[in-house]
Amino acid sequence: MISIAPTITTDDPAVYKQQMLLFARFARRVHIDIADGKFAPTKLTPIKEVWWPGSMQADVHVMYERPYDHARLFLAMRPDMIIVHAEAAIVENFELFARLMHKAGIRVGVALLPKTRPQEIIELLEHIDHVLIFGGKLGFQGGKADLKNLKKVPILRAHKPALEISWDGGVTSKIAPKLIAGGIDVLNVGSFISKAVNPYAAYATLETIAQTMERRLEAKKQKKLKKSNKQKEPKKVKAPKLPKEPKTPKVPKKPKKVKAPKAPKAPKEHKGLKILKRRHRSERKDKKKDKKAATARQLKSLNLRQTKFARTLLRCSRQLVVGIPRGRWG
Repeated sequence: MISIAPTITTDDPAVYKQQMLLFARFARRVHIDIADGKFAPTKLTPIKEVWWPGSMQADVHVMYERPYDHARLFLAMRPDMIIVHAEAAIVENFELFARLMHKAGIRVGVALLPKTRPQEIIELLEHIDHVLIFGGKLGFQGGKADLKNLKKVPILRAHKPALEISWDGGVTSKIAPKLIAGGIDVLNVGSFISKAVNPYAAYATLETIAQTMERRLEAKKQKKLKKSNKQKEPKKVKAPKLPKEPKTPKVPKKPKKVKAPKAPKAPKEHKGLKILKRRHRSERKDKKKDKKAATARQLKSLNLRQTKFARTLLRCSRQLVVGIPRGRWG
C-alpha cells in the first residue's frame, strides 16, 4: 500500500498548528521535520512542542547531530516512527537506541542523504523498519528531486525485501509515478500540498496516482508469476502407447472399369479450306436472302392483282343493280 504523508517543516508554532489541523482533515499520515540547527542549516520546531491528532500516524524526522541524547523525549512523545540520519553520530549506539524504541512500540527508521551509500547500513538492517531516501535539500521544502538516488532501492530490497522505503524531497504529481515505479512505498510531500491553492485537491491527485500505479505494478507482478510458474511446471509425461489391434483383412475391391480409348481427333483443316467454307456459307446466305426477296415480290404482285379484280367485280355489280327495274324486285 503506497502512502502519501504531508510534511510539516517550520519553526513557527502558529504555522505548525495551522498545517497540522489542515492535514488532519484529509491525510492519514503526517511527516514532521525537527532540526537542531547543527546537523541541518535551519532550526525547526523543538521536540517538546511537537504534537499531532490521535487519528493520524506520525513519523518524526530527526535532523539532529546526536539524536540518541534525546531518546527519553522521543519515548515520552510516543510517535509511530522515529527517523534518524545515518550520517549522525548513532552508529555506535544504534542497536541500543533501536531496542529502546521497539520496546516502547515505536518503529525505527534511518534516513540517507544523497552522498550516503546504502551499503553503510546493511549490517544494521535487522534493527531497521524503514529507510528514508533523501533526494532534496536538507531542512527546506520546494527543492528538485534527484532521481539518481532511486538506485539505492534495489540494493536495500535485495537484503531486506519487506523493508518500507520512503522518499523526501521535491515530490510532485509529475515525479510521483517515477518514484512509485522505482519502488518507493511512502511519499513525503512538502510544498506541493502545503503551498497549493487547494491542498486537499493536491493530496487527492497524488492519492489517485498512487492507486493507479499500484494496480499497474500488481498486474506486472501477476504476469511475471504466471511466466515463472509456466517455466517451473514439469512437462507432462506421455502415457505409453498401447499395442495396436491387428487390422482386419481388407475386402478386395471390384476391378475398375476399363475406359474405352478415345477416338483420335480429326486433323486440323488447312487455312485455305476454312476460307473456302466461309465463302460458300456467305453465298448460301445470299441465295436464301434473294429467294425470300423474290417470294415477297410475287406475293405483292398477287395481292395487287386480287385487289384490282375485286374492284372490277364491285363496279360490275353496281352497274347491274342500277340497270334492273324496281318492280321486279317486289
